[in-house]
Amino acid sequence: MVITLRDYAKIRRLFNSGTSKRAIAKKLGISRNTAGKYCQGNTTPWNKKSYTRHSTIISDEVMDFIRQCLEEDELGGVRKQRHTAKRIFDRLIFKSHLLDMNGLSYRIIMLLLTIKWLTFSLTFIHGMLK
Repeated sequence: MVITLRDYAKIRRLFNSGTSKRAIAKKLGISRNTAGKYCQGNTTPWNKKSYTRHSTIISDEVMDFIRQCLEEDELGGVRKQRHTAKRIFDRLIFKSHLLDMNGLSYRIIMLLLTIKWLTFSLTFIHGMLK
């Protein structure tokens, strides 16, 4: 549930009138933690923290290696012998002493390449529609 400005005003009004955080949460159908957070007045619904998560599995070295493999495919001009997720993963395993392979799996490489392919396809389709 997203807290609206109207909900925030209700929370503050009820809290300032002496209503407990638990009663506010029950009355508005929100969690006690959410009610408590907004009762203090330090947090407001319009000031959200930006959330950035840094990948712990895919290091910069691994991403650079994958990019390098894909660039080799583009520059090589070979149609059938492109790097598949399996080939990239096997090359990463072979070079694992050089790269940080903390928790990296074939499935993750496969998902990365799928996302890259979908992004490329959507960009290509968007360009064709213009």
